Amino acid sequence: MTGWTGSPGGYASNLAGIVYAVLTLALVEAYLGGGVVALSVVVGAFMFLASLHEFVPLLSFTPGGFFGYATMFSVHAAEATALGVTGLPGEAVAAVLSMLIGAAIGLATDELSSAIE
Repeated sequence: MTGWTGSPGGYASNLAGIVYAVLTLALVEAYLGGGVVALSVVVGAFMFLASLHEFVPLLSFTPGGFFGYATMFSVHAAEATALGVTGLPGEAVAAVLSMLIGAAIGLATDELSSAIE
């Protein structure tokens, strides 16, 4: 599915990936000591979970989970926040907003290219 029909699944899958990344960062930092080995194991577990998205209709755009996960890690590395919310919650808000803005740009481009044809 593409365009407007594929948007809900894309958004849901992106959001799931962002949630997985937030949980990864929180779990590793709060409970597992923040080490590289712990991070690697938790990332692997959540990425395995993301690979199972194809079996859930709303999340079936499997790459979206990986895109959301990577976006959250990028936002975290940049320490970017949004809407005055600080820390990991602010980074999550920034990641969600960036994915929504990117999707809106994609939809607008799709509509514009259809109008030009």
